[in-house]
Amino acid sequence: MSQYRYFIGVSLGEGAIPDHFRALANELVRRGHEVVLLPWGAGAKEQARSGNPAVVPWPSKRPTKLQDAMFLLKLIRRHRPHCVIGNFGAVNVMMLIGWLARVPQRIAWYRTLSGPIVLDWKGPMWLLSFLNWRKKLVYRLCTHIIGNSKAAVDDVCRVYGVPQHKCLFFYNTLSDPLQTIAVPHEKREGLVVCAGRFHPCKGQDVLVEAAAIARKQVASLGLCFLGAGPLLDECAERARKLGIDGICEFKGSVPHDQVLRQMAEASVTAVPSRDEAFGLVALESMAVGTPVVASRVGGLAEIVRDGIDGFLVPPDDPKALAEKLAVLLSDREIRDQIGRNARQRFLDTFEQSKVVQEQANWFERIVAEAVQRG
Repeated sequence: MSQYRYFIGVSLGEGAIPDHFRALANELVRRGHEVVLLPWGAGAKEQARSGNPAVVPWPSKRPTKLQDAMFLLKLIRRHRPHCVIGNFGAVNVMMLIGWLARVPQRIAWYRTLSGPIVLDWKGPMWLLSFLNWRKKLVYRLCTHIIGNSKAAVDDVCRVYGVPQHKCLFFYNTLSDPLQTIAVPHEKREGLVVCAGRFHPCKGQDVLVEAAAIARKQVASLGLCFLGAGPLLDECAERARKLGIDGICEFKGSVPHDQVLRQMAEASVTAVPSRDEAFGLVALESMAVGTPVVASRVGGLAEIVRDGIDGFLVPPDDPKALAEKLAVLLSDREIRDQIGRNARQRFLDTFEQSKVVQEQANWFERIVAEAVQRG
């Protein structure tokens, strides 16, 4: 196998996605390739290092400026990468400059459906239309677009007119959290955890309504909300009006390892999203063996097998959500079996060390094909 050079643009903070790309970079290096990680955001400059993989931070806090484009162009001319991989805020500049510099493979990762963007959008609609038009142009410059679910691939093809043959999906992965966190011998009876930013698309308001219904059947019910956002106070106020503020705890933003520990302690994780490209929270819960009750939307319907790893319910339906929460919280035998199924599903399909090798195989193959074509 020839040695190839890869540029990967991704924020290197804490969390599953940065961990995934560190693992992918290390696997490519192990196979004899060169990798340059291009991070941004708080703490990015402190991570700079030479070697392989090298870490070369963008000049801006978010790589969207002219100086970032010039920085990347200079870096490409120096290293001559065979492949550039863009995530989140780095996609536009990496695809444009990669195309101008004739990098053989230009890959954008697509992680957010158009539906949640519209639900959470607060600006003028003309601006959103312009951003969508610009994204269509950027995606024309890609050689491949990777969705994090089949739903994401369908969305990028439908909304941005991307040809199906340019797209494929790789599910998000997770390193096994049970290798690093302590698992309680007994789960906390009646505890439901919900983790995520408080925005309209995440549906925490639906869970509050469902809890008011479910508490009539489950006396031990308690809710723990992890995350912050503009709708947190509104949800807390709704809980107070429904008379369930005494069983609701709003912890705000917490470190990622604490999120995993809370899930491991819980009886159930609720993911009441109105739309979701993947549903990383559901995967994290399955990884620690905690059953999930999630909306039947987007990638969530691909991750959670209804009645096997958890339950799927219609979005925006508090009654259906309350019913499935009550089923799991009222029957320990069912709950334990589904938790074991969820854990095995994670190990078989989403565990990072296995999936990263499969992805590295794909990257090697497509770069080799591009180099052979000249």
